Amino acid sequence: MYEKTEAFWDDIFGKEELKDLSKPFGIEKMDSCIGWLCGNTQNIIDYGCGNASILLRCAYLNVKKGLGIDISCQAVRTAVDYILKKELSGFSVIQGNLEALNCIQDASFEGAILSNIIDNILPDDALFVLKNIYRILKPEGKLFVKLNDYMDKEKLKENIDFFEKELSDDFFLEKSGLYFHNLSDEKFERWIKEDFKIVEKGKIEFKAFDCFNRFYLLQKLKKN
Repeated sequence: MYEKTEAFWDDIFGKEELKDLSKPFGIEKMDSCIGWLCGNTQNIIDYGCGNASILLRCAYLNVKKGLGIDISCQAVRTAVDYILKKELSGFSVIQGNLEALNCIQDASFEGAILSNIIDNILPDDALFVLKNIYRILKPEGKLFVKLNDYMDKEKLKENIDFFEKELSDDFFLEKSGLYFHNLSDEKFERWIKEDFKIVEKGKIEFKAFDCFNRFYLLQKLKKN
């Protein structure tokens, strides 16, 4: 199901090394979101972590332990090399897919990261991930979600050359082999409304790539 996704990211991360993460990313809103997540947070899980740059940045913001999970062996290798080089003993990154979440104990993490993963996997898998992150987070645990920017019909037309085909409503297979869910705010918020409170939402500008990502800062809701 995700063989092409794995191959794509293996190629990307096989060409990159992590830079020093002891300093902020220099993207104001991104750094602000990470700061919020790390405030009074002892441990964080990052599913779909890539080379774990966000998770490992948290190691310098008083987070004691972190676990990253990603499908790409090259991404994991890059992250592990950094962990060993910088002696971040409380952090680990493993290769895994959805099933890896089933091995994580209930209420075992205070914070979580889902960065550009929820809208790049099958919708049913995205719901599975969100439900498991809810289960894994401790009461009132924090979740930082980052999504691609939503495309209206005009924007989709402008980017039509990137897509191989539309698999279902607003869900596409890119020519790169990646999946793209053009997930609206309304739909995403319906997905999370029973489990999470929205603390803040907005956009992060990535000037180097001339694009925006959406972000959500969420807190686990108590249930009777």
